[in-house]
Amino acid sequence: RNRKSGLPGPPTPYAAKLALDYSVGEGTHEFDDWYLPSKDELAQIYANRDVKRSGGFADEGYWSSSEYGQWDAWSQWFDDGRQTGTYKSGGRFVRPIRSF
Repeated sequence: RNRKSGLPGPPTPYAAKLALDYSVGEGTHEFDDWYLPSKDELAQIYANRDVKRSGGFADEGYWSSSEYGQWDAWSQWFDDGRQTGTYKSGGRFVRPIRSF
């Protein structure tokens, strides 16, 4: 796993592209409809992280697809639940999701 994305593979500066290129499965059961979640979707995942046993999150910031401004995007922190605006050139983890 690379530190910047939190996913296997080479680092990429584009969180949304990493999420779009992600696929999971085997044979005819492949899921390739992943996307970068919005800040509201990440907040919902954080709120349900123990209830739904959605684990594997590091106590770090994760990119959302929601822009905070021209040069920033929202990040969701999984150590304490805060959301912050982060320079798009900064390093954060990426957790692609499918519709839920």
